[in-house]
Amino acid sequence: MPIPVPNLKETRPEFIERCMSNPTMIEEYPDTAQRLGVCYTSWTSEIKKVK
Repeated sequence: MPIPVPNLKETRPEFIERCMSNPTMIEEYPDTAQRLGVCYTSWTSEIKKVK
């Protein structure tokens, strides 16, 4: 399943919370630090696309 991406009106903390609690992300990235890194990378990648 694809990694979550932020919604247009979603703040970074809201996205990180949603991404970290996503059941698929928890299953694919059981290590919290790794999952957090993947979520932050997804946030950064999508923000760069919008700018």
